[in-house]
Parts: sequence; C-alpha cells; structure tokens
Amino acid sequence: MSDIIKSLPPEIQQRLAAISKSKIKGVVLDAEAWFGDTMGIFAAGASYLIGGAPGSRKSGLVTQLALDVACSGGRVLYLANEEPTACVYGRLHRMWEGL
Repeated sequence: MSDIIKSLPPEIQQRLAAISKSKIKGVVLDAEAWFGDTMGIFAAGASYLIGGAPGSRKSGLVTQLALDVACSGGRVLYLANEEPTACVYGRLHRMWEGL
C-alpha cells in the first residue's frame, strides 16, 4: 500500500479497496459515441493517465470526458496536479455553457 493511501482516513481506504476488487463496468456515454468509437471501453472506477506535449489539449480532453460522464448521470473526480483550480473551473464553465 502506498504512503499516500495509508495517509487517507480509514473509510476512504476501505472504499478504495472495495473499488479495486469490483468488476470492471463499462461507462456508456449517451451524448457522445466518440470515445467508444476511438478508444473502446471507458471503465467505471478506473484511473487514466493522459500524456502529451504542452498545448496538445490534454486538459480539454479530460474536461470533455468529465462533462460527458456527468451528463450521463455518473460521478467524476477531477484531480489537476499542475493546473490552478481557477483554470479548471473556468474551462468547465466555458464548456458547460455549450451543453
């Protein structure tokens, strides 16, 4: 178990352990079929690492996925480790206006 997980409250550690033992369920994005058409299954409870050159729209892709999952009734946890919260919020707000 990593030091980060060990530092979390016990109830969160238990929830993470339960998620890791659950069977993979595909998330169907009703509004858009673009992800499934290009990437295949989008697994509920999975973690994804998005990589690419600066300016390659990684943040825009992640924001679009988060909005698609939320619009389909799912829950999203968006962790930005290098970007200020105000930038993430601004992008979400701008993209949400188009929905």
